[in-house]
Amino acid sequence: RRCRARTAAVPALPLLPSGKPDYPRVRTLVADGPPAQESAELIDLFADVLHLDPAHISTDATFVDLGGNSLSYVTMSVRLERALGHLPADWPRLPIRELERRPGPRPRWWRSWGTTLETSVALRALAIVLVVCSHAELFEMWGGAHILLGIAGYNFARFCLTPLSRPERFRHLRTTIAWIALPAVAWVAFALVVTDDYHLSNLLLANKFLGPHDSMTAGRLWFVEVLVWTLIGLTLLFWLPVADRLERRAPFAVAAAFLAVGMALRYDVPGLGLGHDAWFTMLAFWFFAIGWAAGKATTALQRAIVTVVLIVGVHGYFGNSLREALVTTGLVLLIWLPTVRCPAVVALAAGAIAEASLYTYLTHFQVYPLFGSHRLYGVVASVVIGIALTAVVTQVRARMRDRRLTARDPARAPALR
Repeated sequence: RRCRARTAAVPALPLLPSGKPDYPRVRTLVADGPPAQESAELIDLFADVLHLDPAHISTDATFVDLGGNSLSYVTMSVRLERALGHLPADWPRLPIRELERRPGPRPRWWRSWGTTLETSVALRALAIVLVVCSHAELFEMWGGAHILLGIAGYNFARFCLTPLSRPERFRHLRTTIAWIALPAVAWVAFALVVTDDYHLSNLLLANKFLGPHDSMTAGRLWFVEVLVWTLIGLTLLFWLPVADRLERRAPFAVAAAFLAVGMALRYDVPGLGLGHDAWFTMLAFWFFAIGWAAGKATTALQRAIVTVVLIVGVHGYFGNSLREALVTTGLVLLIWLPTVRCPAVVALAAGAIAEASLYTYLTHFQVYPLFGSHRLYGVVASVVIGIALTAVVTQVRARMRDRRLTARDPARAPALR
């Protein structure tokens, strides 16, 4: 069992009439006082994950306030659970001060083992592994990318449409888009130099708009393209004051309205007649909208409505019962089950794989073919390279932050090193 000591500065130790320490009063003072040491440790943790200056982080700030997004929350959730010994369900919106004071869950027999892992993190890790395995033909279990699209919508609701001001929302959305688009463009540019896998339209993340639609690699980056252009469109929309105000007043209703639009696309109300190609175009937006509505659902009734729409929408969509069952199960878990318990080693592995999901998705098309018929090796190498690239990028960003801080205050250089 993990225990944490708390400290608080007080003018004098409370005493009983007998002169002995008043321990109940001492405990009250410690609980009410600022947890200086623990808050400092959490501030350092937030600064490390988000690459910020610890001196500029207030204990009243939340993960969302500090610019946390769907790409950084994986690392944050895993490390925060290890630091606190538990993971509050609403931790992204809790101030740092409150995170330290929030009591852990009441002891239950099923909590006597393992650690807490957010369901969205577990699903993200599982989905990217299924994507790589299916593409490498180790086995075929399609649907992982559509689960990832639903998770992206869920995280959009949690980390982009926040109570922050409209300019701050806009800044966070721009950052999220950049975190996805820039690595994608950089990798496509590299692949264009060393292979003939892509076209210039892929460099613009616009193959679905510009073609060629009949090339062997036309659909490889469809998930990234759909996600980036969806985020760009929604960013421009919610920059409008009227749209911003409406979403703040009725967040679930707005999400449900976009889900209705998505369902109209799902049933091809515009009459585009794309058939199976619609699975990999902007018409797959309705999976994103499902996650968005799930992220804004605050009551059991709202979650039930989203679940019914999901089940109805997926039924018959792919024409493959296994694929439909996989996507439905994954997104139902996302809607109803915030966290899961698992062995600590599984949580660490899932966190690493989920955090690297973007880089794994981008690079695995060029990695697994190198192993020919050794498909398992190709899958493992794809995941490992994705994790390694993520670690390199994280380290580079950390060094860039340290250089910025050193430039502002050279006296801090030894501490940063």
